[in-house]
Amino acid sequence: MSRPPPGSDGPRAGRVALGAGRGSRGEFEIRDLAVAYASDSGHTPVVGGVSVRVRPGLITGLAGESGSGKTTAALSAIAYLPAGARRLGGEALLDGQSILDLDRVALRRLWASKISYVAQDAGAALNPARRIGSQLEEILTVNRGLPRAAARLRTAELLEAVRLPDAARARRRYPHELSGGQLQRIAIAMALAPDPRLIIFDEPTTGLDVTTAAEVIAMLGGLIRERGLAAIYISHDLALLAAISDELVVFYAGEVVESGPTRELLRTPRHPYTRALLDALPSTRRALRPRGIPGLPPGRVVSDRCGFASRCSHADARCSREHPALVPLHPTRLVRCVRAGELGVLLSEAAPILEPVRARQGAPILEVDRLVCEYGQGAGRIVAVDDVSLVVREREVVGLVGESGSGKSTIGRAITGLLIPRSGTIRWRGQELPARGRRTPAQYREIQIIFQNPDSSLNPRHTVGHLIGRAVALFRDDVSGSAGADVIAEALREVQLDPTLMSRYPHQLSGGQKQRVAMARAFVARPRLVICDEIISGQDVSVQATILELVRTLQREHETTLLFISHDLAAVRSIAQYVYVLQGGRVQEHAPTEQLFEAPGAEYTRRLLAAVPEPEGSA
Repeated sequence: MSRPPPGSDGPRAGRVALGAGRGSRGEFEIRDLAVAYASDSGHTPVVGGVSVRVRPGLITGLAGESGSGKTTAALSAIAYLPAGARRLGGEALLDGQSILDLDRVALRRLWASKISYVAQDAGAALNPARRIGSQLEEILTVNRGLPRAAARLRTAELLEAVRLPDAARARRRYPHELSGGQLQRIAIAMALAPDPRLIIFDEPTTGLDVTTAAEVIAMLGGLIRERGLAAIYISHDLALLAAISDELVVFYAGEVVESGPTRELLRTPRHPYTRALLDALPSTRRALRPRGIPGLPPGRVVSDRCGFASRCSHADARCSREHPALVPLHPTRLVRCVRAGELGVLLSEAAPILEPVRARQGAPILEVDRLVCEYGQGAGRIVAVDDVSLVVREREVVGLVGESGSGKSTIGRAITGLLIPRSGTIRWRGQELPARGRRTPAQYREIQIIFQNPDSSLNPRHTVGHLIGRAVALFRDDVSGSAGADVIAEALREVQLDPTLMSRYPHQLSGGQKQRVAMARAFVARPRLVICDEIISGQDVSVQATILELVRTLQREHETTLLFISHDLAAVRSIAQYVYVLQGGRVQEHAPTEQLFEAPGAEYTRRLLAAVPEPEGSA
């Protein structure tokens, strides 16, 4: 992301950094940092006593669920406090220089030259009205004082360093003309432009295809080590951090609960929260059910007891009355748990998938034959789905996997009638669905879809009760007006939400809660088929595991058929019985789940599986 013009009040998006211990070039050190947000009671502590050391040439991962304090700690440590936050104590040093006591002018100078930040959404951080090359050149001319000709040459070198395909052409393009992976590489090039000491990466590969994310991760690791930069990588995904980080710091309730060398920590987790995060990860290599973490994080520092006690399967009476200290197990390993010594290395509690491998059974409920779907017209016409055929049987869970642009979501939209295919047929329970024109009320009820983004699919002006009640009114002739409230309440209980949420609006809910409302709305219609279109994308791993558990339970209880669309191969393995793999709008292979994951037949499938990161400690 490019820097703001001179005189702006923050580090440019695309760059921001954490600092160093005294004397060592590029080393960044946070010491006993405490941060609070203003509240009605005075202040709410959200970061408490955090100390982290980030060494040059290494990547330090910050892990934890949303609200764990990891991003607040990182930004506060570079004196870029979020709105409403204030520092209660602590210090941060970069190149031996104290950061937190600098005046605004000195801070802007530091942000412009030594600290970079790469955010999750690179596209939103780039100016949509300016070409890529000019945005990079501005950083080099304004912040490094390079002449224009030298800035153009350096821009070309930076784009080559981040391995941007066809860099000469890309620099003349606008952001909207590039893919997500290309935009993220450009954001990284912008972060490198001022030759910083420290770079903070805030979930920069979230939303990218597995192969694109793997390429970006490999490129990042090489650049950090080659240039001797100190780097912080913030993520909720331990599998990703296992692939990129050298050292790992696990946050919970605003505190560090475990830290150490990444490989060692993930192979021998000692804090129950770290073990729970690992057990929430689905696996492409092992047939395991991911385990959700019960309850919600407190969203603040808990000073009178263990903040994780209410969610911990190992908690005893001490955990509810003592606040544990962060203690060393040995010089490179710290853990915050009063039972760490007696519990030892925590083993996985994830259960294996025990369903037997057998031939597909049951009558076909959905048959798609030689489907072709297009977008655009004339020279701009794009064939999104090209001659796709698939079969889904009664009470079966079928996975549809592939990268962005593979056509999987387009197939889902065509099945629901939201998109008119160019050719091909879709048969529902033996009857061909009309390509154009209205379907019967029964067909609308029987085929429901849950979209990826509940912020787009839930009307922000309607309460939760109204959103679910609308589906009851449209599709449940068996429910009288007076019984509607009871049906809505039961739909919420089925997705483990309190019925008191009926009066709330979507903006008053967390991301995971909103997706559960969308699930309740779909299942309350009592459909025969539910299409789940990337329903766990962008969620914390613990939320993902909970949603997978819920949708699997609902499917079994209501004997519903699922078409589970996802780019997450591990999630698909954990829930589907049969899988179709798509690339470029075509089916590359299809097979029973275990057969496909254990012995993939297509080279494309093998490449996808090889790109999926997985920590050793997940088993």
